[in-house]
Amino acid sequence: MKPANHPHLAFLAIFTLTILTSHVSAHLDSGFDKTSGPYTFDIGWTPSAPNAGQSVLMAINVVNAGTEQAANVSSVWVRLDLKDDVKFAGTMTMEKGSTSFSYFFPKAGIRTITIQAGHEKITGDIWVPGEPPTGETWAWLVAAILALISGALAYQTWKNMGSKK
Repeated sequence: MKPANHPHLAFLAIFTLTILTSHVSAHLDSGFDKTSGPYTFDIGWTPSAPNAGQSVLMAINVVNAGTEQAANVSSVWVRLDLKDDVKFAGTMTMEKGSTSFSYFFPKAGIRTITIQAGHEKITGDIWVPGEPPTGETWAWLVAAILALISGALAYQTWKNMGSKK
């Protein structure tokens, strides 16, 4: 049996995704706001504590500082560096004061993000811890915790048996 063709459902799905992605709030799981001149730069990312070796969704909004309305900015220049070792730099097109992109953090450290719109520029830091624990690391950690608890219980039992003599 062939599924029914519903072009209006496809249009609705595409329209909804377009609307949702064009109005991304920059503060996802974590982020910050900084004002420079007439603009407030709203930077956000998810997950809130990105790990090295992990892809992160970054979002940037630029609004007029006085009105909080989307600024009439067509693009921003974005740079991510680790102790002056530039890992990413480029110009991002803005749609209604917003843009978003994915970034893969290759290694741990404090990243400095610089964003510039026209003559206005801000910087901020993003802490990127080491690689997330693997399943094997978690297994060893759980085993170590269980061993400590078992040892503490055995010692307490031995101590209680000795005091009853």
